[in-house]
Amino acid sequence: MVAALHDKEGKVVAYVDYEIVDKEGNWCNNGEYCFVRGLFIHSSVKDKYTLKDFIMKEHARFPSVKWIYYQRQEKGDNRMRLYPITRFYRKRGR
Repeated sequence: MVAALHDKEGKVVAYVDYEIVDKEGNWCNNGEYCFVRGLFIHSSVKDKYTLKDFIMKEHARFPSVKWIYYQRQEKGDNRMRLYPITRFYRKRGR
């Protein structure tokens, strides 16, 4: 699935490609895992939008999701990271 964030003029400024899966990695709408394949945020809004914005927006559509996993490519790390969804609901600075 692809989700997008738009600016006030309706232009896409960020998008995420993700899939909801079960424990075995099979696609299903009521899975507990969200696999983030890709993320793009335009440089003009990088400070305004983050992966957290997408997660909070899409979690309303898929409330069964409890875990998020993705690869942090910008860090040069090839390992997949698994995070509880509650981590993305914490306020910054905590």
